[in-house]
Amino acid sequence: MDLSQSILVVAYVASGLLPLVLLYPVSRNRGNPGAVGMVVTIVGVSIWGFASAVHTAVASEGLAFVAWNVLLLGASLSIIGWFLVLSAFTGLVTPSRRVIGVLALEPLFVQVFAWTNSAHYLVYGPETSFTAVSSIVANYQLVFWIHAAVGYGLNTIAALLVLSEVLSTRGVRRTQSLALFGSLIPPTITNAVHLVVGTPFDLTPFGFVVMAFILGWALFRVQLMDVVPIGRERAVENMTDAAITVDSKGRVVDCNPAARELFGVGRDYVGMPGEQFFAAFPEAFQRFRDTTEIDTEISVTQNGIERHFDLEISPIHELAGKREGRLIVLREITLLKQREAELRERQQDLDLLRQVLSRVLRHNIRNDLTVVKGYNELFAAELDAEHSAMAETVLSKADDLATISEKARTVEKLIQRDQQPVALDLTAVVRDACSASQSRFPDVDVTVQTPEDCIVEAIPSIELAVGNLVENAAEHNDSSDPTVAVTLTDRDGEAHLSVSDNGPGVPKQELRLLEKGEETPLEHGSGLGLWIVGWVIRKSEASIGYDVGEVGTTVDVRIPK
Repeated sequence: MDLSQSILVVAYVASGLLPLVLLYPVSRNRGNPGAVGMVVTIVGVSIWGFASAVHTAVASEGLAFVAWNVLLLGASLSIIGWFLVLSAFTGLVTPSRRVIGVLALEPLFVQVFAWTNSAHYLVYGPETSFTAVSSIVANYQLVFWIHAAVGYGLNTIAALLVLSEVLSTRGVRRTQSLALFGSLIPPTITNAVHLVVGTPFDLTPFGFVVMAFILGWALFRVQLMDVVPIGRERAVENMTDAAITVDSKGRVVDCNPAARELFGVGRDYVGMPGEQFFAAFPEAFQRFRDTTEIDTEISVTQNGIERHFDLEISPIHELAGKREGRLIVLREITLLKQREAELRERQQDLDLLRQVLSRVLRHNIRNDLTVVKGYNELFAAELDAEHSAMAETVLSKADDLATISEKARTVEKLIQRDQQPVALDLTAVVRDACSASQSRFPDVDVTVQTPEDCIVEAIPSIELAVGNLVENAAEHNDSSDPTVAVTLTDRDGEAHLSVSDNGPGVPKQELRLLEKGEETPLEHGSGLGLWIVGWVIRKSEASIGYDVGEVGTTVDVRIPK
């Protein structure tokens, strides 16, 4: 073996090794529909390269015959594998066992005839010298040309499908399609040159080297096996919505399994008149038979059961703009409609309950409390000291109930009102709240520090929140020298409001309920004011924190500007 042969053998071995590097990234994505075909392709082109190396290295006619037959096996595998890759990518064929079994007949057929060639000479002619590549090419017979025609035919079909993806898609999918289409070109050209010209050595493995570099780039740079494209046909076939294509004459030309199940038709639907296909929904068909574009809801009764559908009809146009049909999509929304009805009924119940609580219960509470307070004021004035104190206690509790009733009314108004954030001066809000609390609780020393102005984005009810915070700090402060310190600062793009007192602190039970945002049957919060504060803070997209110490509580509020 001379130097040129040695270089050629090394080159062939390299062409067989290089594609094997791609097995690892492909194996990591073996769930991809194209993974099976990619593995078959890699194995095929590697066999092709190694067989070419062996054929070039040996001088025996018998060993050269074996090597060339193995090379034909590699050629068959690479053809089938690449067809599977491109078919899976475009959605033409899913690589099922049946599909792979049918395609496997081609290499089996070729190999049987290749190994028994001396009995019929249908692959190589009787004058073929297997140690000379040009002699093999010159003496190819019928079975080989059938093999070549099948291979080029499969690749042409797949290439045209991928080319259509290049022309009709965008983004990553188009780049992937370009890479797949481009990878076909080098081995196709080198193989065609080898067969037509009859070159002294097979150029095809070197075309596979270029293909391997293109695929490597596609695998690592555009996620060829990671981002799995789903063919439109497969996507429509697996839709739960019924999709029907009708031509310009009103005949059904295509539909998915969901549509066939909905309308109870078999697979012989192609060309079926619309009246027959949509017989289950006759009224809807008559209503929309000439409609070209609409998005509406329809209700039909089927087997005594009322069903609701979202109906969308859209036109299908040719490239020239002429309408050639319609796409009809039916999405069942029966359960959604039932849920809407349940919610409406529930809303009616809640409205009735709100009216009872608002107009009856609170009205009666207010009137009855007026009576209770009136009698107990008389009792407190006329009874002895002990019984007068009891009457004062009743008056205090009556005031508490009246306050709770009013705060419940405030909660109702908050929920009913459309609360949208607006720009307001928080300085004015804080000063008004402190002034009101100082007037109501004159024994409490309320101090306030604010900037001249502080504009924030909050809902108007922020006034209630600030007022409740200051009022709560003053009202429940049972210290011998009660104080409330309110500080407003503007920093880091937020308004920081701090309300501190030296009272007993917010009970832990109340804080737990505020964090939960709800009440349980075993835990009842009495602090409606703090609930109002939390609700307003959430609606203003602000934040609040409670720091309860051994003496007093500090509430920190941060409001975006």
